Order: sequence, then C-alpha cells, then structure tokens
Amino acid sequence: TGGANQTQVGLAVTKFTRGRYENINSPQRLEVLLQEIGAQVTKSHDVQSHQFRLTVERPAGASGNLEKVSMGARSGLQTTSLSFDGRVP
Repeated sequence: TGGANQTQVGLAVTKFTRGRYENINSPQRLEVLLQEIGAQVTKSHDVQSHQFRLTVERPAGASGNLEKVSMGARSGLQTTSLSFDGRVP
C-alpha cells in the first residue's frame, strides 16, 4: 500500500498546486521529463525576471491614514497594475 499512498499524496499536491502528476516508470521518460521541466523553468524565469516589488514606507514621524498610493514609470518601465489593500503597518 506504500505505492498507493505515494500516488495519493502526489495527486493531492498536484491538485493543490494546479500542477501535473505523472507516474514515471522508465528512465527514458525521466530523461524527457527533466528536459521539459528545464524548458518550463527557463520560460518562467523569462516572464518573472521583469517583475518587481514596490514598498511604500511613511517618513519618520508621519501618521494618519494612507489614502492613496501612486506610481510613475521611468526608463522604459511599464506599469500594468497596482493594487493597494488599505492595510498600513
């Protein structure tokens, strides 16, 4: 039953991560699958390498509600979306 449990765990993780599960039973399939994973990592890196994090911080001593956050682009940067959840530490 150990193999069945492993399969169930693999399927549950796949469902949770919206990934894919594949039962590998031959070295040849593993070789091809590793090449596919490498291609996916490369593609993800190309897309995500252009992302950035914006941190908003109040000046020392400032207080009150933070009502509006704005952002401008420069040096060829393009802003596609900016969200603000209203929570300020």
